[in-house]
Amino acid sequence: MWEQSRNENGMTLIEVLASIVILSIAFLLLSNFLVRGLELSGKEDSKLVAMNLARQLAESWRSGNGDLKTAALPDDSLRVYASDKLTYPKLAALTDHLKNKEISFPDVEVNERIYQPKLSLSFLDKHNGGYRLDDQTMILITVRVTSPEGQQLAMLQTAVADPRTGGTTP
Repeated sequence: MWEQSRNENGMTLIEVLASIVILSIAFLLLSNFLVRGLELSGKEDSKLVAMNLARQLAESWRSGNGDLKTAALPDDSLRVYASDKLTYPKLAALTDHLKNKEISFPDVEVNERIYQPKLSLSFLDKHNGGYRLDDQTMILITVRVTSPEGQQLAMLQTAVADPRTGGTTP
C-alpha cells in the first residue's frame, strides 16, 4: 500500500509552499511597480494642473483682465488697481508700484491637492534678452504655482507690449 501512494502523480507540500513563495515575491514586485507608477502619475498630474493654472492666470493678465480683488497684495495702496480693467498704462503703473514684489492669489484646490498661484510684474529693459526696447515698452508677467510645502510646480513667463510703442527685435 505504501508503494501505491508513491506512484500517484501529485504535488508534495514542499512544492506547494515553494510555488506560494515564488508567487508572493512576484506579486510584491508587481505591487511595488504599481505603487511607484501611481506616485509618478500623481506628481505629473499636479504639474499639469499647475501649468494650466499658470497659463490661465498669465493669459488673463496679458489680456488686461487681471483681477486683484481677491489677491493678497504686498501694499494696500495697490487696491486702486483692483476696480478697473488693467489697460497697459495701468499695468505699467502697477508694475512700477510693485517693484518686483509678488502678488499672491487665493489657494486653488483641484483633485484634493492645493495650489498656490503667485504673480510678479517687471519691465523688460534694454539689457534683457537682446531686445532693443525703449523704457517701459514691455512688461514681463511671471506666474509661479507652488504647493503648500513651497515646492514650485510650474512657472510661466509672458510679456505684454505697449500697444502705442511696441518693441523691436534685433
